[in-house]
Parts: sequence; C-alpha cells; structure tokens
Amino acid sequence: RIPRKAFIDSDPAFTQLAIAKAEPWYVEFFRAFDRLFTFGANVGTPMSPIPIGAFTWHKTWQPITLEDWRSNATPRDRFTTVMTWKIESFTDVGGNKDREFMKYIDLPSRTRQPFELAVNGPQELLREHGWETVDAMAASRTPWDYRDFIHRSKAEFGVAKHTYVATCSGWFSDRTECYLASGRPALVQDTGWTAHLPSGEGLIAFSDPEGAIAGIDRINSDYARHARRAEEIAREHFDAGRVLSRLIEEACA
Repeated sequence: RIPRKAFIDSDPAFTQLAIAKAEPWYVEFFRAFDRLFTFGANVGTPMSPIPIGAFTWHKTWQPITLEDWRSNATPRDRFTTVMTWKIESFTDVGGNKDREFMKYIDLPSRTRQPFELAVNGPQELLREHGWETVDAMAASRTPWDYRDFIHRSKAEFGVAKHTYVATCSGWFSDRTECYLASGRPALVQDTGWTAHLPSGEGLIAFSDPEGAIAGIDRINSDYARHARRAEEIAREHFDAGRVLSRLIEEACA
C-alpha cells in the first residue's frame, strides 16, 4: 500500500472543468489522492474563475534538471517553439492553442525577426503568413532532438491554449522552462503567471500582438543580458532540487 498518494495536474482549468461536470467515476478518482498539485498557479485563488469544488489544489512547477540543458551552442537567428495546434482530449471543456495563435498569425509581417515553428498544425497556412515551419515530431522525436532544437533557437515565442488564458490559470510551460535553462530568452503569452514569476528580462510576457512586438525588440536590443537572466530565472524557480523538495514536503504534510 502506498501511504501517501499525490496527483500532479499538468492541464490546469481543463482538469478542474472536467471534474465540475461531476461524473462520479472522475470525482472518485481524485478523491483517492492525499494531495493534489497543479501547474496552474492561480487555481483556487481570486485571480481565476476555475471551479475547484471540494478539492484543494497545491501549486508546483515542472522540475528541470539544469545540468542537462546548459548549452554552448551558437543559436540561429530564429524565435521558435514546439507546439501542438489542437489537442483531441478535453474537447468539451475548453479551447485549444489554435484559437489563441490566430490572434498572432500576422506577426511575421510586422517585424523583421524570423520565426520557426515545430508544429503539427496547418503548415501551409502558417507559411503563407510568413512563419517557417518544421514537423513537430521530427523536432521532438527523442529528448536529444528536442534539446537540440531548443539549443539552436535564439529565443522562444510561445502562445498558450485558449483555456489557460481565458481562465487566468497561471499555467507556465515546461517547454519554456527548458528554453530558460538553456540560456534562451522566452517571450510567452501571459496566462496569469506574471503574478508569480518575474517578467521583463530573460522572460517577457505579452497579451496582444503589440506586446509581442515590443518583447521581440526588447530581447534583440540586449540579447546577452536577456540570455543570462533567462538562465538565472530557471535556476531560481525551476531547479529540480528545489521544486521536488517542496513538493515532497507538501505531499507528506
């Protein structure tokens, strides 16, 4: 018998909205755990309307083994990301990344900064709007392929799933953590994470195309400074030793 059982929710808002449908088997599944953790830093707070019912959700981040991500590689002049255009799960409780990304579809025409997406979505449509694309599976088939793709990147440009944004969930991507740990600045959509993590150097939030363009210019104006700060943020907030120590302590409390 496992004396203490913990569940870690990597899809905040989607998970809680599914629980709120009150299907008995799903509710009972979560009742079997002693502690529930989530990557949604605003779940259960006044900042987010996500329903939590009778459950208490504790906050955690995805842990990163920093030594596995350090890079001496010279990056290409590309802001990149690895993304799934649309997921098949939770289709009845929320919106996908495609819904948010379309707000930024014209971004390449508004800046001289090149972009490359490793994406499983509509590559022809994206290319028509100036995005360079590669197959997401090819870029992430192995952990080493995934790491190499990130290390070849200048910075991340990341858009979140619509539900993460609309609910102000505070979700923060483990992919973004990997960019930061690699010394690659990250320009990522705000889901409410700015209430918990620094934004402005190394890690920059945006909420609209104008904010994204300003973030690109800011990173490019002093890239070395932003790259150094990116790695510092990863060490301060996502180091596996720190994250897991706190998680285990809370799980056993």
